[in-house]
Amino acid sequence: MKLNQMFFLGLISITISSLSYADLYEPVPQCYQPSKPLWFATAYYTERYEHDIRAYQTCMKAFIVKEERAIKMHQKAAQQALKSWNNFIKNK
Repeated sequence: MKLNQMFFLGLISITISSLSYADLYEPVPQCYQPSKPLWFATAYYTERYEHDIRAYQTCMKAFIVKEERAIKMHQKAAQQALKSWNNFIKNK
């Protein structure tokens, strides 16, 4: 029994250390954030600014969807690992 506990603790420490290297950087959106012009001289500047805001919103929404998809994928992988571990323990 002592050997199983040591194996389990070793497995947990390896898993935790490998998870810390899962993402070596924090993902950041590569979206252009428009800056409001000092003044709107013509309708063109107003329209361009509103267009840039919509483009920024679209980009940010796409980034959020992508990250939420990655979260679900990582959660599924963690659940599969736990299931695999539990099956191993039951069948040993």
